[in-house]
Amino acid sequence: SRVPPAIPLAASDLSLGTLRVRGSGGNDARLQDYSQGVQMDIQNALRKNPRTRDGSYRAVLDLWIDPARTIERTELFRSTGDRERDAAVAATLRGVTISRPAPANTPQPVRVGIVVNSLQ
Repeated sequence: SRVPPAIPLAASDLSLGTLRVRGSGGNDARLQDYSQGVQMDIQNALRKNPRTRDGSYRAVLDLWIDPARTIERTELFRSTGDRERDAAVAATLRGVTISRPAPANTPQPVRVGIVVNSLQ
């Protein structure tokens, strides 16, 4: 079995953990597609801000996305353990436009788990 390299190839590894979008029956494929879109949009937003891109932390947030597909409200469900970083993550995500429309009857809020591990 191959041993993974000790030093990651990418300088920044920002990954989102499980993104739980509680769905109503029948929309599973569309919900999955939407979830992936939300993940990409959030990752891109967090990568642009040095305060949310760097370091190692985990957080879980609830997001309310308005009909215009903009994140209008965020609420911390699980803290990063750093109040300044919590505020930076929330501020970075508020106002982000989600690239894909939500399937009909997608419940709010959308809960996202964020895991960031980057080299300092």
